[in-house]
Amino acid sequence: MPDNVFRQIVTGEIPVTRVYDDEFAVAVMDAGQVTQGHVVVIAKASAVTLLDLEESHVAGLFRAAHRIARALRETFQPAGITIIQPNGPAGWQTVPHVHIHVLPRYAKDGVTLAWDRGMPLADDLDDLAKRIRANMPAPPKEEPPRKKKRTAPKAAADEADGDTPAPKEKAAAAD
Repeated sequence: MPDNVFRQIVTGEIPVTRVYDDEFAVAVMDAGQVTQGHVVVIAKASAVTLLDLEESHVAGLFRAAHRIARALRETFQPAGITIIQPNGPAGWQTVPHVHIHVLPRYAKDGVTLAWDRGMPLADDLDDLAKRIRANMPAPPKEEPPRKKKRTAPKAAADEADGDTPAPKEKAAAAD
């Protein structure tokens, strides 16, 4: 894992205010607090960009970001939430380790994210989409559904619990 501040956070080498921690990610309060409640969700796996992560780790990272966003909504009741996942210097990544910024947004908070919008022709969009589809990796094969374990019959379950009902007496046969 390349040495950087996020690796040091993941390994516990530097003190931070942790918000969340699971097998895929750790979420901490951003020391820069762009807005009140700004949290950074950091991948535990060693990877510089999202493209370097296994798909299951990407899912785990975004699951953590989703949990954080929901908690921020409940805690701060922001007017909105911005989620930014930068990749590479041209993509606004300043720390070479996969991470996601989750920012509660408030009216007139001064945070901007602006770019000039183009107006391409529909044929140009079709061509771009065709080129992207040609390089789209196949989806991962799904594991077959697991069979549910059968539960023990009620009598066996009761015996296992030590809650065995008294045996019923057999009626005497009439002669």
